[in-house]
Parts: sequence; structure tokens; C-alpha cells
Amino acid sequence: MKVRDVKQQLRQEFPMTPEGTEGQIAHKLRSFYLSVQEEPIPQKFLDLLEKLDLAEQRERSAVKQRVGSEDL
Repeated sequence: MKVRDVKQQLRQEFPMTPEGTEGQIAHKLRSFYLSVQEEPIPQKFLDLLEKLDLAEQRERSAVKQRVGSEDL
């Protein structure tokens, strides 16, 4: 049996249609994404975001002070 014949036989047995393998993969990925989306954000991550916000605010304040003192 030639490789081309084997490939053709496999395509017939396992069609890549929305109802076939691709559809199953898409369904499982969608389900996984939705389950992850519903999980709460870990507190450590929220704390890290808060620290980042504070650091950005401090940097903006420092830049404003430097720019303001240069105008004098």
C-alpha cells in the first residue's frame, strides 16, 4: 500500500470536519478557556498589580517634580 493510499484512507476514517477531530479539539479548548476565565484572580497577582500601580504613580510624580523644578 502506498503512502498516498494510507493518507487517503486515514482521511476517510477520521475526517477533519467540525463534527470530527477539529470540532472536538475546538470544543475542548473552548471548555478549558471558559473554566479558566471563571477562576478567581490569585491574591498574589492582585498584590503584584497594586505594587506596579504604586511604582508607576511614584515615577510619574518624580518626573513631574523634575520637570517642574527645571522650569524655575
